[in-house]
Amino acid sequence: QTSVEDGGETDCDDTVDESEGLETVDPWQVIMEDIQETLASLSQMMAPNTFCLKCLEYLKLAHPTLVLQAVEKVLRSQIEDISSSTARKVIAVAARLMGSDANMPLDTKQAASDVLVAVGCGFPGEVLQTMDCVIDEDVQPETMWLNTLAHLLRANGSGTMPHLEKTLTGLLPKLDAAKTVEMHSVEAHSRAQLQMALCSVLTSACTSLQEYVSGPGGSADPTVKKQDFAPVIDSAFKTILKGWLVLEGRNLQSLRLQETLVGALAAMSPLLSPETLQANVTQLVAASVEVYKHSSNGEALGQNVQQILLAALEPGFTVYHVAIYSSVDSLLRALHQEICARQETRLPVDEDNAVLSSLTLLANAFPKKVAKFIVGQLKSSSEPGRAGSAAMLAHLLRAAGKADSLAPRGPGKPSFYGPSSTIFCKILEAIRAQLKEQVPEILHAVQPCLPHLTDRQLRVVAHIVSQCPEELTKALLNEALPLDRSSRVLWRALGSESKMSRRLLAFLMRKLPRDPAEDCVSAARRTLAVTTAMQELLAVAGRTGAFQRVFPRLFGALLLHTDCREEIPQEAGTPSQDTPREPSISREIVLALKALLARAKLRKATDQLKQEAAWAKLQSPDSHPEGVRLLARAMVEHAGPQLPGIMEVLVPSLSSDREQHRVTATAFFSEVSMWLRAALTAPRSAVLQLLGGSEKPLLKSLKRRAQDPCVRVRLLLFQGIERSTAAQVTEHGRELLAILRSGLQDTDVADRQAVLAALSALSHVLPHLRRHSVSRDVAADVLRRITALWEKDDAELHCACATVLGNLCRCPAVTAHLKRELQVALVQLALHLRDPNPEVTQACLWTLNNSIWVLDLNIVRTLISRNQDRGALFVDGFLEDLAAFLASDFPEALGGAFSCVLDCLNSRSPAVRANAAVFTESLINKNLLGRRQWQEVVRALTRAKQEESDALAKSCTAQALENCSASQCQSAATQPVWKRLFSPQGDGRRLGRTLPSEMNDCVPEPPLANEVP
Repeated sequence: QTSVEDGGETDCDDTVDESEGLETVDPWQVIMEDIQETLASLSQMMAPNTFCLKCLEYLKLAHPTLVLQAVEKVLRSQIEDISSSTARKVIAVAARLMGSDANMPLDTKQAASDVLVAVGCGFPGEVLQTMDCVIDEDVQPETMWLNTLAHLLRANGSGTMPHLEKTLTGLLPKLDAAKTVEMHSVEAHSRAQLQMALCSVLTSACTSLQEYVSGPGGSADPTVKKQDFAPVIDSAFKTILKGWLVLEGRNLQSLRLQETLVGALAAMSPLLSPETLQANVTQLVAASVEVYKHSSNGEALGQNVQQILLAALEPGFTVYHVAIYSSVDSLLRALHQEICARQETRLPVDEDNAVLSSLTLLANAFPKKVAKFIVGQLKSSSEPGRAGSAAMLAHLLRAAGKADSLAPRGPGKPSFYGPSSTIFCKILEAIRAQLKEQVPEILHAVQPCLPHLTDRQLRVVAHIVSQCPEELTKALLNEALPLDRSSRVLWRALGSESKMSRRLLAFLMRKLPRDPAEDCVSAARRTLAVTTAMQELLAVAGRTGAFQRVFPRLFGALLLHTDCREEIPQEAGTPSQDTPREPSISREIVLALKALLARAKLRKATDQLKQEAAWAKLQSPDSHPEGVRLLARAMVEHAGPQLPGIMEVLVPSLSSDREQHRVTATAFFSEVSMWLRAALTAPRSAVLQLLGGSEKPLLKSLKRRAQDPCVRVRLLLFQGIERSTAAQVTEHGRELLAILRSGLQDTDVADRQAVLAALSALSHVLPHLRRHSVSRDVAADVLRRITALWEKDDAELHCACATVLGNLCRCPAVTAHLKRELQVALVQLALHLRDPNPEVTQACLWTLNNSIWVLDLNIVRTLISRNQDRGALFVDGFLEDLAAFLASDFPEALGGAFSCVLDCLNSRSPAVRANAAVFTESLINKNLLGRRQWQEVVRALTRAKQEESDALAKSCTAQALENCSASQCQSAATQPVWKRLFSPQGDGRRLGRTLPSEMNDCVPEPPLANEVP
């Protein structure tokens, strides 16, 4: 310190060039911080008594403020270890410093004041004795002494109680002196500070006394009674109310002083004698409201009014009610103004807020007055005014939640106080005739508190507000996600009103989402709210018929929104052991769907769905279609009479703009079509009656879905057709075939599953088609699309195409038009017999074995058997025999087969190119080619040999080209073998008939009509 004060050099004197942008370090601040750290370290190393006494000695040397602060910290943390002798020495030194002359720094005096408060927490009597002596000696005590006393009373209220009456009695002369003529010579500012300090002492004393005598177990000291303090409190109250407040009102003193004066009066009001309170309560309320008009401190207003009302509206003192009755309107206006201000600025209003607690007290005592005021404000043109009124009403309902009572909140009243929650109901009764247009706004405000009411209270509320059913319905729909207990009670209360139940049902049905452009999440939320609300309405006895009528619509609406994935905030959810902590709308809708089935008494359906884990699958994006299918199956098996209505509701969703709705509806119908097979055991009329005529509109919508941009929709559609019954195919074969044709597109990888599903469904449909259901153009288009799909390098696709081709060959309606084209297609099929995938080879063999309507089945099977060795097919031999067989038995197909073979020489599959070369070689060896055909073969084989990279295909191509070169062209007069065989001069025998007769024993029986690979 010396080096700094004397200008000596220290390490702290080093400065930094300001051009570098750094600030100079304050050396004095560094020293202060070092001293504080040193004192803190010493306080931890030394005993508290020793440390305090050493600090008192050091005060004479330097840094009194820092030393006093260190002593205060030790006293606050270790007061129980301080001895009485040390405490007396600390009190004496601190009092001396506070009473020093004006040259003493203010921060040192404040530090001494804090020390007195800290030591007073352990030795209140000694501190109060010292302070009383100082205050008694001065006509005008320093405000710091008074503020210290106020702080001590707040810090150790219970410890100061035995000395409080004496302290307050000693203050009374000071109160009178503060308004005497002698005081007028003092500056106004000093006088105002003195008055505020005296009021601070009174406020702290009254608050501590009120808490002390009104604690949970009553007064800690039975000898301390509230009425014992009434004389001194009455005297102080009258002095301030009649002297200071009026005087300062005339002189327009500072607003802060007026707030302090009113605060002190309010704190004293619960301790006044009944006579004094009754005589002055009206003036006290008026003063509080008047001060608030010029102040923005709404919390102070609430605290003051709350204390006044707690005293004036105490049970058993109805005379006070009369005294305060005339002030209710002004109080409500002030409270409403503060609530509106908070609503407008979006400031949070805590339920323990003194403003709201004051409103509760007024509602208890004057329900009609409060009701009249709220009605007037609800009809106000000011939006903040209406919002504030709704908030007031919401608070009253929440307050009616503390054991059927409206209990005020605030200091001194920890227990329940006042009337039952019927007070709130009386308020609603008083205003319900004028509530109609405000019901949604009010319910929006009170919704959070409804769960805390009992069922009886909720029924009372519902009965009152049900006089405005449509407005109540709109409000509940906006707040009913998820549907909690309170909302259910309100809906059931509405349902019990028989006159309006039918109208409400119609209203709710109109509220179900219809607009395709509506946001998906919004539509899902509204669907959940409407459906669950309607279930509660219909749960009332005597509504069974109405429920059966609306069941299909509710079921369909819920089902379409089971895929909504939006999460509900945890505090708004309905958590249970079976649901995660963060429920989604989907989960809530599934729960509503379960409740709907239970309400419809479909116990078997719900049990089945539970066993199949269908409810969980409905909530998962990946398994949602499977869950829908399981649900559809259960409905077919256990809810047949409801099925036509459900189908009628869901059919329009097949054309919805929402992709997921189309997926859900298609999944439902795909399963329904399968499980309706059980109904085919009944007469056809019974099936039609079950379907309710829904098949035709369903098929019209399904046609459009065949071109759906969503692959999943098309996949589900084709899977559904595959599940259709033989009777359905026979009845609607033309429509189903048209749907499947559009699914056989030459598409990319993304659509592969849909194409495979279409091929599988086509295999299912073909055997059941009637002849008139298939025209030549349609059959040719199907065959053309299948042939195009053969070019895809996809083994699974090849298997499916081979199976479809086999079913085409077994379908009389197709073979009647396309026998020759199918024969050519079978040649193409045969060229895939060397496929590297054994499943493709097996599928091709199955098709060739089932070509009963296209080829001579026995001969084909004989050719296969003749070229098999231990189950393995000798492909080259089979292809050679097949070429000869076609030339002899079906020469009209040879031209198409020749073109097919030339195309297959350019196939992307090496196995197909090899087989094409072998088949070409067979045509050459049998002398089955004309000159032009021979020339085309030479060119094709030459080009294929040059471009071939696969060893097997290159070998087969070279062999065929060698045989082609070695053969001699037929002259123009010479006919090919296939022409000579069928010339009039020929022996008329078919080549196939020359096979040894003993081979006929190996030919298997023709396949059954429903045989599958």
